[in-house]
Amino acid sequence: MTTATAQTDGRAVVGKPTAHHDDRTLPHRWLRVVRLHYSDLTGMLVTTPVTFALLTLFSVAVYLVLKAYVVPAETDLSQFFRGNMGVLWMLPGFLASVGAFSYVRTMPYAVGMLGCTRGEYWRGTLVWALLQAVYSAAVVVVFLVLEQATGTWFTDGARVFDVATLGDGHLGTAALVAFCVGLASLLLGGCIAIAWLRWKQWGVIGGFLILAVVLLGGATLLLALGVDVMGFLAEDALLKLSSLVLAVAAAAAMLSRLLLGRAPVAR
Repeated sequence: MTTATAQTDGRAVVGKPTAHHDDRTLPHRWLRVVRLHYSDLTGMLVTTPVTFALLTLFSVAVYLVLKAYVVPAETDLSQFFRGNMGVLWMLPGFLASVGAFSYVRTMPYAVGMLGCTRGEYWRGTLVWALLQAVYSAAVVVVFLVLEQATGTWFTDGARVFDVATLGDGHLGTAALVAFCVGLASLLLGGCIAIAWLRWKQWGVIGGFLILAVVLLGGATLLLALGVDVMGFLAEDALLKLSSLVLAVAAAAAMLSRLLLGRAPVAR
C-alpha cells in the first residue's frame, strides 16, 4: 500500500491510502512457477525429442546387427520388435529425473524470491507436470507418425514406437499411454526429491519399501479374493492400465502436497 500526500500552506497533508498491486497478494502467482520451470527451455523442450532420437538410432542399429549377423534370414524380426519396450523403459526413468530435478532447481527461488507459498508452488508445479506430460505424449505421436511414414525408419522392421505397449500404431492409444506414464513419472520424481530433502537417503529407501509393501499387499489381496486379473485385462488392457497409472499420478500429486508442507526449501 502507498499513501497519497498533498501540499497545503507548505505542510504535507496525509491523504487516504492508495492501492497498488502487491505481487505477494496476486492469486495467479502459481503461473510464475510454471514460467520458472520453463526458464530452462533446453532441458524441458529439447531433451525429450533428442532422447527419443537416440533411442531410435540405438534400436535401428540393434535391428540391423541382428538381421545381418545373428538371426536367420527368414526370421520376421518385425514381430520380435513389436515387443520393443524401449520407450516405456526410457520415459519413466527420464521424466522421473526431470521431476526430481525440477523441485531442487525451482523451489528455493520460488519461495525465497518470488514469495510463493508452498501451496502455490505445488499448484504451479502440477500445471507444469501436466503440460510436460502433454508435450511428451505429443513427441511420442510425432515419432510414431515418422516411423509409419518411413516404413519403420527405412528398415522394414525396426519398430520403436509402433509397438504393442503403445497400441500397435494407434495414435490415440500411444498418446494416452505416454501422457499417463509421463505424468506419473514426473510427479513420482517430485515425491522422491521431497523425501530426499526431508529425510535424505532414508526417506527414499523408506518410500520404496512402502511402495513394495503396497504392491505386494495388493497382489496378495487380489490372489486371496480370487480376482481374475488376466480376464480383467483381456479387453482394452492398455486403457485399463493407463487408468491405473493415472490413479498413481493422482496419488503422487496428493502425496507431494502432503510432504511439501514439511520439506525444507533447500538443504
